[in-house]
Amino acid sequence: MTGEPASGMRHSVRIDSKLLNHSGISGGELRLYALILKWDRGNGCFAGEDRLARDLGKSVRTVQRYLRNLKSLGLVKIQQRGRGSTAVLRCL
Repeated sequence: MTGEPASGMRHSVRIDSKLLNHSGISGGELRLYALILKWDRGNGCFAGEDRLARDLGKSVRTVQRYLRNLKSLGLVKIQQRGRGSTAVLRCL
């Protein structure tokens, strides 16, 4: 199981309207937040930065910048799992 939706199926996520109107969040950061929610199956998002970058059509450096801002705003928790493992991302 790759976490990809079956052919023709789409995932939808709910985003609080306060977040949509938050002045400190860019459109790209909001898309990343939604992507983290999409990949979270109840125990966090295990997608690596490279996968998130590919899904967003952005560079890994851009995803890292987005994550730093979301974390500084208290919207995302990043839990490192160890060398060679992806971090666990959780929307707060």
